[in-house]
Amino acid sequence: MSLDTKPATVFVSYAHESEPFRERVRALCYWLRDQGVDLACDFDHGTRPPSMGWPVWMQHGIEDAAVVLVVASPKYKARFEKRAATNSGKGVAWEGAIITQDLYDAAMRND
Repeated sequence: MSLDTKPATVFVSYAHESEPFRERVRALCYWLRDQGVDLACDFDHGTRPPSMGWPVWMQHGIEDAAVVLVVASPKYKARFEKRAATNSGKGVAWEGAIITQDLYDAAMRND
């Protein structure tokens, strides 16, 4: 997503656990798009980060989306709660911090 394009309606957050798991999430994203859902996912960038960098891309994606879809696997939960090794799941930890802060600021109202 660039700063001059319309934000996606749905942002997909998930843990990069394994290649088979990533493929399942990719299939879900593509299926949702086939159903007409406008979504942002990291698969659109292949192996290269967006020009603004991953942290800013994640922040904009979460803050600008109408819905954040969390694929909440056990590894995602552990990384989100900072119960996993500190060198694993940096993206989930970052996204989790943004999501948690947004919920806190909204007095836990998750509309």
